[in-house]
Amino acid sequence: VTVFEQGGRRLAVGARVLTFDAEADFGGGSSRQIGPIVDARFPLSPSAVVFAQNDPHLAVRSLTELTGDNPYVLADPIVAPDVVPIDARAGLEVRPGLARARVFVHAMSAPTYLAFEPTAGGFDALYLDAQSLGLGADVTVIGPTGVSASAGLEIRSGSSEDGEIPFFAPLVGHAGLQVPLLDGRARIGLAAHAESARPTDRLDQGEAPAFGRLSLDSRIALTGPLALVLRGERLIGEAERWPGFPEPPFT
Repeated sequence: VTVFEQGGRRLAVGARVLTFDAEADFGGGSSRQIGPIVDARFPLSPSAVVFAQNDPHLAVRSLTELTGDNPYVLADPIVAPDVVPIDARAGLEVRPGLARARVFVHAMSAPTYLAFEPTAGGFDALYLDAQSLGLGADVTVIGPTGVSASAGLEIRSGSSEDGEIPFFAPLVGHAGLQVPLLDGRARIGLAAHAESARPTDRLDQGEAPAFGRLSLDSRIALTGPLALVLRGERLIGEAERWPGFPEPPFT
């Protein structure tokens, strides 16, 4: 519901019901939550605006997606969505020319949140009642030729009802570059992601080292709906997101 919208100022509020009922074959379980929807923007000048948003959602995944995120999870994991009634950001956004920059506070609350914890021979998938609070900043620049670059950083603190959130890094960062070619028929993209050292279990008895990855995504349109796609992962060498299971470079 839009409460008001005038002169660039906007306030919309609502609510979203988040519910799931997992099949017994995948461990069972159900949840029902109501999350508030908020979308507020208040301009300070033509190029600066204060914003506040909350986007309650279900992060639905399949068994294939779960094992794709962690290929070393033990057999027959419970498959359920993340239930996130609070995923809120509030801060300042400025748009000087072709750039956009934001600084924001980020709060998250999820009564059902997927995490992985080491066990003999692999990892257990478990669902926690988790919360986090962070301070972040990001910037995006788009050049006149269509080349775009972006980068972001977030410092955050997370916890669960049992202590830590396994593999929840207190510092995360990302960067990206997109370059169009051949009058827009082709594109080359680079994306980097990095995480600081992370606790490996809820009791904070182990720590995984910092982790980073650089990937490439490129494509060129051939004819009609056909396109040639080239993708590469771990271009900076061996990456070990999950301790004890190094991933091969240049795949």
